[in-house]
Amino acid sequence: MDGRKKYCQLKSGPNTINADDVHTIFNHFSGTINLARTNNLNIGINDMIVGVIYGESSELSSHYKKINEKYPVIIGKDFWHRLTGKEDFFLI
Repeated sequence: MDGRKKYCQLKSGPNTINADDVHTIFNHFSGTINLARTNNLNIGINDMIVGVIYGESSELSSHYKKINEKYPVIIGKDFWHRLTGKEDFFLI
């Protein structure tokens, strides 16, 4: 929670993407960063995230782990806490 705007690819669960999706997400994020630079907007790699609405980080597929090597993958309770600011939002 660094006060910066985040650009998010939202996914439903820890096993919901395939190998082709990894490449697509990398391309979308690179394109967004390049467009931001063209328009003099300060967007960094850590401002691009993949949000997974349920699950635990230990459940993430190898495809999500590959993305997480370059861009943050935030999952489940941590995702909802960062989105809403409420620690118990995921439990409601």
